[in-house]
Amino acid sequence: MLKQCEQFQNELADTPIQIGSLASMPLEHLRNQIRQANPRRAVEAKMADANTLLRGLEEGSFDQIILDAWPRTKRFSCKVFETETLFILVKQGHRFWNRQTIDFETLNGETMLLNTQIGSWESLVREKMPDSTFLMQTDLQALNVVRRHSSLPSFVSNFTPYTLASNERMIPLVDSEATKTFLLVTR
Repeated sequence: MLKQCEQFQNELADTPIQIGSLASMPLEHLRNQIRQANPRRAVEAKMADANTLLRGLEEGSFDQIILDAWPRTKRFSCKVFETETLFILVKQGHRFWNRQTIDFETLNGETMLLNTQIGSWESLVREKMPDSTFLMQTDLQALNVVRRHSSLPSFVSNFTPYTLASNERMIPLVDSEATKTFLLVTR
């Protein structure tokens, strides 16, 4: 019986934990939590839209998913995971430098740097700022280099792995949509 238990544990350790999210930073936070709790298990993570995530959880291709709205079904267990808030990052001398807060309406029309890996935030930003131009950056390190050498504002959040320079500041967005509560959903 002990041998069977050990064999089962070894088989379980060889099976990756499948997680998915519609936002990149909560996905990374969940991946790190799982790795700390289960150092022997591989973790496979995927970004997708809410419908794909829910379908995958239902079908068993995901063990856990992260959403930004409560699922409309009672088949899943759901709890608050974490909250993310958007800010804009500006350089000293930018016309928004002295603002304490800002909103999407004020930002509409700006040319801004934008990371392509921001998941569901991208559709919100594009919807709220239809007259803006976004210079898309696919690589986070490249985006940070461009941030350092450009006067263009960019979006950051309380989760963004970025160290502010002395000539930079983060200004919070006050729109209610600029804060998302992410939920951990399991079967």
